[in-house]
Amino acid sequence: MDRILVATSAAHLSAKLSRAPQVTGVLHWRYEDTGLYGIIVKTRVPFDDANGLTRPDVMLGTPEQSETLLRPIDFVPSKPWIDVALTGSFNLVSKRGEPIRATARLVLGEEETPISITSEVGGRIAVSERSVRVIGGTKEHCGLNEALNPAETEFDHAEGFPFELYSFSHPALARNLGTLTPGMEFSLQLDDQPEPYFKARIPERAPRVLVDAQDGDEKSRIQPLHLDTLIIDLEKCELELTWRGSWFRRDDPSEIDRVLIGWATEDEWEDGFAELYREMGHGHFEWAWSYEDAVAGIAPPDLNEDELEDAMYSTLDCPFAPDPRITVEEFAKIQAELNEARQPRADIFQKHDTNEFRFALESRAWTERMTEETLQNPIEAPLATRYAQAMARESQAFARPHEQERTLREFAELRHRMSIGDPSKALKHAKLSLGEWIRWERDTMTRLQADPRAAEELEHHLSELQGAAKANQLVKAEAR
Repeated sequence: MDRILVATSAAHLSAKLSRAPQVTGVLHWRYEDTGLYGIIVKTRVPFDDANGLTRPDVMLGTPEQSETLLRPIDFVPSKPWIDVALTGSFNLVSKRGEPIRATARLVLGEEETPISITSEVGGRIAVSERSVRVIGGTKEHCGLNEALNPAETEFDHAEGFPFELYSFSHPALARNLGTLTPGMEFSLQLDDQPEPYFKARIPERAPRVLVDAQDGDEKSRIQPLHLDTLIIDLEKCELELTWRGSWFRRDDPSEIDRVLIGWATEDEWEDGFAELYREMGHGHFEWAWSYEDAVAGIAPPDLNEDELEDAMYSTLDCPFAPDPRITVEEFAKIQAELNEARQPRADIFQKHDTNEFRFALESRAWTERMTEETLQNPIEAPLATRYAQAMARESQAFARPHEQERTLREFAELRHRMSIGDPSKALKHAKLSLGEWIRWERDTMTRLQADPRAAEELEHHLSELQGAAKANQLVKAEAR
């Protein structure tokens, strides 16, 4: 099975999240000559924290799964409405053992839907067709209903599409697309209680999707998603929200490469597309759920080590550098240790709680910041100055006594070898690390500024070495 990569940007998400706060599914389907992808993004939110996005456990693909878990089918291409459903149970106290006969109002924005709750005994009252009903109408079930009649659908589907996948709530609960807006508050108010039974809010941030195709014409195409499913779980005290969108292709839609997801408000998305995109490197990587995964009830496998590395490094082609996660002084400290090469790179990264890839992100972030600052403020460049001072300080901590015994002639010989050949090979031949060379060069430049005679001596050595090299070249040329 060809799997599709999902990369979730770290922008605006808590750094404590070990995985993406959503599960993402991709449904491949066709209508006539048009290939389509249905993109499905599902998350959970506790009643008391609209920003506390958490990851659902599964995505559903069959009616049997829907009935067991009291959740609608996830793998459908689109809906012309927003499904709203109550699941879980009420916990109501019975007065003197009398049957429960309560009424309530589900308040969604400015709209109210009356609900009746009935039970012969108090305590836990599960939401069911018998106990919880929308007042009025012919279908009074407040939870999930039977499968949608395909003859009543407004969708265009490929021949043989399994219409039994669709499930929907009572028409009085369903809302037109767009009526549940980010930040909207809603509640359930029992008519005989002064305080709401629950209050919740739609998250301010919604998933924004970029579809990356393998061909250049469709690359990084922003794809709108619609919130079309809202499940209110009274028992778990959480919301389950599903956004859905379609991506159309005239040719084979299997050419899709990856789906990039960022969580943002409308303002953040309009003003900060670059921010979402550049923070992909710090984000989360996984395979999208396929319809086959959902039917089997088994999540996609984790990326193996090579796949994860490829996914992470593919974000480095982003034209925007990420924001740094460490200070410029911390960056200098790690870089100085790497330059000394006295420990394996992996051990150095482990000591600083990072790795090769994350440090590559930091290196790009700080290098671009310092370059931009120097271009704008070449005289002062305070950030570059801080880095240079930190590097000098950290490098000096590695200095050894024998380094002071080196001569200007030795310095000139090594600099000459580096100028006419591969610098790294020259350092290796001299048994010097990059850190030692940087320190030697810095100390020598300081000495030359303070001692004109030393500067003249070095110039003499370099001229002599260059002259010898030219003479050697002439001899070789004549020999040919």
